[in-house]
Amino acid sequence: MHFTVVNSVFDNKIINKNKINCSWENFVKMLSKPTIVQHKDDVKLISPVEYYSENEASDFTDDGFVRRCSDNIKFYHAIPVDIDAQMSIETAKERFKKYEYVLYSTFSHKTAKKDFKDCFRIFFKIVEPVSNADFMCRREALQKFIGEHDKSTLACSRSFYLWSCSQENRDHAVFYHNLGDDLDVLLFEPTVEIPYVPDTNYEPPTPEFKEKVLEQLCRLRIIDYDDWWKIGSAMRESGYTLGEFEQVSRMIRSHRLDTMKCKSQWNCSKRKHIPFGYLVNLLVDRFGAGCLKMDNDIPKNSTLKTPYERLKNIKLTKF
Repeated sequence: MHFTVVNSVFDNKIINKNKINCSWENFVKMLSKPTIVQHKDDVKLISPVEYYSENEASDFTDDGFVRRCSDNIKFYHAIPVDIDAQMSIETAKERFKKYEYVLYSTFSHKTAKKDFKDCFRIFFKIVEPVSNADFMCRREALQKFIGEHDKSTLACSRSFYLWSCSQENRDHAVFYHNLGDDLDVLLFEPTVEIPYVPDTNYEPPTPEFKEKVLEQLCRLRIIDYDDWWKIGSAMRESGYTLGEFEQVSRMIRSHRLDTMKCKSQWNCSKRKHIPFGYLVNLLVDRFGAGCLKMDNDIPKNSTLKTPYERLKNIKLTKF
């Protein structure tokens, strides 16, 4: 199987030496070694994915490295799941007892911050590597199979901290390897995507709809670095202000206090031109189409369609 080591949540470079190919058994062995640290940011992260090579990739960092983003994912080699105080470890063991997986507690497991509840991560062994496209069209079905979990778990290009805990919480650290069947991702039925707005060739959003989008963007709590800078590019492209981007960023846990990074991203000369539709697609994907429904979207006893209602009926591929 293939996986990629990442130095931090802000590390968006895929470096060849950090692309690992090993057996599932060695992957489990690597995960079984806990790191005792005071801060989880002192621990490296991994992505259970194989990225395209320099000759295959479509998106690159400013200094020429393959960018850690969904567009550059070639295959998933395991299915990662974050359980952040939504269910107990014992419940997970019973629910997934049929399958082979490795489970370990996260840094916030059994801490006051999480009301002393179970917080853990699972990597499911899968029958065969699946392409990003095959994974994406089955993501909703996989989420239903998993049940209670961190909704951003199945976001493309997300990376996950290796097993770690603080010295004072060491006694609560948990590691478990379950033997069973490999999970066959391709047996999950592809779901019909919720209609997404087009990225080009549509009427400009009204000020009211832009305000609704801003309101929903502020609901985001955990976002990949890749999605964060795309949000900034799309907001600037769509006529939002730097202050509004900072407002959104303050609500995202990873970027809450980093105003200098916001300004740097906003003024980046090599910023991608990402349209307003990206923001809508991101929100619909995270919260469902209802999150952007305006109060006057569907007038009672009326056949007229508002701008948003027209957008809802266009089924297009996501950005």
